Amino acid sequence: MSSSICTACANISPATRLLRLHPDVSSLRTSAISCPLCCMILGALDRADLIKKAEEYRAHKDGEEGSAYVLVNDTSVTVSINNHDALTDEKAWSLIISCGPMKRESFMRQTEYYKAPETWLSIYAEEGSAAAGAVMTRPLTNDASSEGALGLMRKWIKTCIDGHEKCQWGYSRKELDMAGPSEQEGPRLKAKYSEEEIELPTRVIDVQAFEDGVKLVESSSVGGKGCFTALSHCWGKIKHFKTEHATYDQRKTRICLQELPKTFRDAVEITRKLDVRYLWIDSICIIQDSTEDWAYEASRMASVYMNSYVTLSATFAVDGNGGLFSARVPPPSSVSLKYIDNSTGLQDGRWTIHNRNTNWSEHVRRSVLASRAWTLQEKELARRTLHFASDQVSFECHESIEFETQRPGVGTKARSVSFQYLYWIILGLRNNAIATAILIPSLVMSRWCRIVEDYTTRKLTVESDKLPALEGLANYIAELTDDRYCFGLWRASLDVGLMWRTAPYADADERRGRVRGRAPTWSWASMSGRVYFAVFGAKILEAHITDVIDISDVGADGILTVSGRLISLHRGVQDQWGWEQVVKFYRRMETMDVKTNMAAYEPVRSQNQQWFGFAALDDNGDVEDSQQQVITALLMRKMARKDMDAAKLRAEQFKESYLVLFLRETDAEQTYERIGMGQVFLCDGSEDMETRLLHIV
Repeated sequence: MSSSICTACANISPATRLLRLHPDVSSLRTSAISCPLCCMILGALDRADLIKKAEEYRAHKDGEEGSAYVLVNDTSVTVSINNHDALTDEKAWSLIISCGPMKRESFMRQTEYYKAPETWLSIYAEEGSAAAGAVMTRPLTNDASSEGALGLMRKWIKTCIDGHEKCQWGYSRKELDMAGPSEQEGPRLKAKYSEEEIELPTRVIDVQAFEDGVKLVESSSVGGKGCFTALSHCWGKIKHFKTEHATYDQRKTRICLQELPKTFRDAVEITRKLDVRYLWIDSICIIQDSTEDWAYEASRMASVYMNSYVTLSATFAVDGNGGLFSARVPPPSSVSLKYIDNSTGLQDGRWTIHNRNTNWSEHVRRSVLASRAWTLQEKELARRTLHFASDQVSFECHESIEFETQRPGVGTKARSVSFQYLYWIILGLRNNAIATAILIPSLVMSRWCRIVEDYTTRKLTVESDKLPALEGLANYIAELTDDRYCFGLWRASLDVGLMWRTAPYADADERRGRVRGRAPTWSWASMSGRVYFAVFGAKILEAHITDVIDISDVGADGILTVSGRLISLHRGVQDQWGWEQVVKFYRRMETMDVKTNMAAYEPVRSQNQQWFGFAALDDNGDVEDSQQQVITALLMRKMARKDMDAAKLRAEQFKESYLVLFLRETDAEQTYERIGMGQVFLCDGSEDMETRLLHIV
């Protein structure tokens, strides 16, 4: 809408940086009665709860013990285009709004610092208008399936195919063995692999078979090669359209479009409009009541999503009826402002501020699809993806992220490093055996830890799918790196991978517990609920780490054989060392990325008071079981922080620190189950402990 705005808002332009719009919230509220833009800004601050935060802000006067806090009565409202320290010539894409003091600091010691938290409103200018040269973002089309929107999607894909060397096909071990110099590898892959020469999945859907229908075809019957799209979607709780033995022949004859749920019909429409003949949908292309076919196709999932021309992601659809095309509605509010040309100083068209906001976290990472376990590897493996979200369509590949509302051709930062990038890293290091042996396992495990932490927050309809839902991704990594996949972890970095922990009690969304028989107890896959990996926090990476175990073997049956030192610990702390002292020292050490307070841990100690520490137990039940139990701790990694000032520690305090696995004996000789992990401190100097051979199941 176009309405009369206040004098303060009339000063906002695409070049605005640090404009103090109102001296306080009271002034903003008064202006919001008549100014539609002030009203919109006030609403944005209220939704983000920033006014309350500004009113309650207390500046910390000193870092010294006993220091006071003082209330800062500053609720001034500041606006900027993009952010408060954006470059002056940067094209505009959002209006940033702050409430509170922008900065407070002591002149010399700089012990105080506060930057007001921010929220934002979206902006746009019509393509071809004068303001389009200064404003990056564009208004949405009325229909995601319109020719305008489809033209943008085609442009994104073409730009990727033509210009992104690292988005080409052929990231396999076989290709790596045949590769030339790294600077020639991208063009070589691009020349060798065209859209028509890609290997098709076992079965695909021919979307051009009939005008009002499609059919399932075996790829061997059409030459085994061709161009195809793949659908990533949430099955949901409705009766699903799928292929089974009884319907297999019928699916190969004809499938009427009206039989398909809306998401599938929309996928057919997009595939046709992209001039691609084949489409892959898991529920149709895999025989769902065949255990053998399902297992075989699940193991080949990497090639499906890596080789697809583009993955169509039904990001907002809760089930097959949701579709890819959401209804486009105007923003709840919008204000059109005059655009003043900087070079002439004259008015030349208009630009718009509105309150329909889009960001990557809301758009993709917090979507319905992102809550499902099976879809994680689909996103990780996809060469390029069209995300059909509730607000707009976006495009993601290894080198760029694009939004519909973004100015065409202006990409944002590419997504985090994918596993396909390992191909290029290995390619660059392939003549350096030592670097490859050290760096590649570290890179794999670092990225894998983040994947598992995300994966364990997602939902599975069938709990036994915990490992199969990552099998395609794991098979690809194993083939590329020659590493061995061991029940959710990697053999080359197993010592690091074993140091996982379940979510602290306060963080757990649901009661966590071990699912017996799904994986060995030393694997995170044996647990339900979220897990964290302890040894990839920033503080750990600053520490000197020494492994004190030797992993001998991982059997196909899941038995882990190790040589290491064991200590016996009891629950609880007593005598001269209290738990508060342990906690205080632990916080001072800062050797683990814990994500919660110490109340989440169980205190442990040795009978002779020589060892103290804490246990993060895997299962809620183990907390009760351990009340009277002696817990066995396997020393895993010796920690010695390089910045630790030993001279400041009293003689009776801790000399050494170890990361440990907590174990419980089974009925079998020298055989244990994992029950948790944690950290222990040695108080009285090193003691000789015999190295023993043991098995963890």
